[in-house]
Amino acid sequence: MTTPKILVLISGLILVVLASCTKCEECYYVVENSNGKTEDKMGEYCGDEIKALEKKEHYDPLGQAYVECR
Repeated sequence: MTTPKILVLISGLILVVLASCTKCEECYYVVENSNGKTEDKMGEYCGDEIKALEKKEHYDPLGQAYVECR
């Protein structure tokens, strides 16, 4: 294999690896009220799922509820 072909293959591989990297975080369902704050682990979410979960409004009879990913 010639040097230009090897460089093209390596460049392509690097682009594929970089494109497939997705930010993943552990997400929690959080409820805050006068008694304090409780967090329930929801699991790991990635990419756009995180934005959607954090953006969505949550209603809980126990207090203010939201999703926090970190």
